[in-house]
Amino acid sequence: GGGGVSRYTFENGKAEYWNADNVLPGNHVTAIIETVEKETAAAVKGTGVDTWIATLNNGLARFDGTVFKWLNVGQGGGNNRVYALSEGEPGEIWAGTETGLHRLKNGAWQQVNEADGLSRQRVTALEWDETGVLWVGTLKGMFRSETMGRKNGGMTFKPVTDTDGLLSGCMVHDVLTDKAGGVYAATNHGLFRVSGGKAGIRRMTLKPQSFDKSVISLYRDTEGVLWLGTLSTGFGNWYPGRFRTVSTADGLSNPHVTAMYADDSGTVWTGTGGGGLNRFKNGSVTVYGDVEGLNGRWITAVTGDGAGKLWVATETGLFEFREERFVPLLPEKRGMLSYIPVLYADPVGNLWGGISRGGMFRYNPASGSGGP
Repeated sequence: GGGGVSRYTFENGKAEYWNADNVLPGNHVTAIIETVEKETAAAVKGTGVDTWIATLNNGLARFDGTVFKWLNVGQGGGNNRVYALSEGEPGEIWAGTETGLHRLKNGAWQQVNEADGLSRQRVTALEWDETGVLWVGTLKGMFRSETMGRKNGGMTFKPVTDTDGLLSGCMVHDVLTDKAGGVYAATNHGLFRVSGGKAGIRRMTLKPQSFDKSVISLYRDTEGVLWLGTLSTGFGNWYPGRFRTVSTADGLSNPHVTAMYADDSGTVWTGTGGGGLNRFKNGSVTVYGDVEGLNGRWITAVTGDGAGKLWVATETGLFEFREERFVPLLPEKRGMLSYIPVLYADPVGNLWGGISRGGMFRYNPASGSGGP
């Protein structure tokens, strides 16, 4: 997107909008996370929550509920093109940029460099495992922090290398951990699982063989099942020892997967590039489009609140799922909401979105009111 970030809050029906013309450092939002400061009172709605917004060209913004503060990653010798964000220790933020990995601690940026074991290249994904190891996906392989635990910063890294050397040369699109302690890497050469040392790294066998080797996204549902989306052959899920694919032969409307979300009922919602939205439930696929009120064939983002609400962004606007139909949100601002690449539902009832043509907004589903 190129127009800023948006936030819906479901209490007062008001809409807020921030962009580079007022308080944001940049308009193209690439990632949104929230952190909880337990020892401070400054927070969104007094809960001790800070929202961190990454932009493609101008670093980060930190929002404490009242004020935005620009954080220049370049001050630490880094690059302000930010692709990934993750929280370490309280008050510590890790940012993956065009030129590597950076850590913000005590108000200062520090870059991880070659001497720390991590080359200066684009960082595409960040994931902490339960033991405190930070896994880093890059354009040329995956790395892990050498030192255990987040407390010491984990500033020493080593490459994750398999026996045949495939993973070390892969473009890593996404990284995700599982409940068994394994780490998955979605790459342009397929799906890898890391467990233990070099012998524990293996490329997963995804059948049929026609299933796209380029895995571009990973998602873990509430039951711990791993879902993966591909560039041109649909999506699938991985159980220990078994892989199941869902393709156009199963009713999927388009094989290019652009977004995934699994709700608490076990239903998986899959956005596609050109085929609208698909719901996978009880082994069958249902396609949603214009007939069901969902205008737009290109799904840019899908998310929910974990309590039954579902939101979908298309190239034409933002929609909410209600009683088997989709209802446009803020239709009077449809042009402003025509492209939303990032949606994030936070724990306190806010829906955040990085958008291309405008806005920060809040929406009251009971009254249907809202506006900028």
